[in-house]
Amino acid sequence: MGKTDKRTQLTIKGISLHQESQLPIIILQSSDEKFTIPISIGPFEASAIITELENIHPPRPLTHDLFSEILTKHKFKLTSLYIYKSVKEKYYARIYYKKSFRVYSMEVRPSDGIALIIRHGGEIVTNQDVINNNSNNFWLYEADQLSQDFLFLKNNNSDHTFM
Repeated sequence: MGKTDKRTQLTIKGISLHQESQLPIIILQSSDEKFTIPISIGPFEASAIITELENIHPPRPLTHDLFSEILTKHKFKLTSLYIYKSVKEKYYARIYYKKSFRVYSMEVRPSDGIALIIRHGGEIVTNQDVINNNSNNFWLYEADQLSQDFLFLKNNNSDHTFM
């Protein structure tokens, strides 16, 4: 493992709307709170993430809930989401899951990975290259300077940290 392969754990800081496009952006923050990573997501993925974080359960399962139930029913456990690369504003991620002693991975959109991993209590991690690619990001400022459209999420699940 090289120097840039060291993984850093991330937590969900909140969700905001991009001022120009009005599309949701999920804000991930390092556990030491030294940096944030904004990732554009679709409205359906934002809804799936918010409903789970806010402990809202619709009468019938949504897509991410259904897939999560299938994984659980067949004894798969999601362990982590690894955001391993960013090119401009596009992020690449893999989910890691296991069954017994066998470990699997699958390429996913970060938004889908986040919607799934929060349903299973796994961790979200990244590497130093992704952190360095976001070092000049306009989102890197104090919480009291954030837009009024920023949604701070409550911590209803002890496995995750939210503001």
